[in-house]
Amino acid sequence: MKFSKWFIPIALALGVMAPAASTLSAQEYPYYNGAYNRGVYRDIAHDQVRIERLRADIARDEARRAEAWRCGRYGEAQRISRDIARDRAELYYQVRDVRHDYRSTWR
Repeated sequence: MKFSKWFIPIALALGVMAPAASTLSAQEYPYYNGAYNRGVYRDIAHDQVRIERLRADIARDEARRAEAWRCGRYGEAQRISRDIARDRAELYYQVRDVRHDYRSTWR
């Protein structure tokens, strides 16, 4: 009997808050119904183009480096090697970004 006077107000409060809880969780995600994924896939497409550009640039630089090395221009070959290392690091981070974007669409 001691707690019976609190039962009805608490039950009414929970009954009023229960439907509101589902709308609160929907408001936390503004990109609901796939809008977020469309943006991510667009980002992935741009990143894929950038990856292909970097791979082509690396292949072109490796050919230039081989030519410079073969002709005895060792200083130029070292500069090209530094450029290749920079492009490979950028390629690594770009591939990692695409992998992360793909994983974010699964969740």
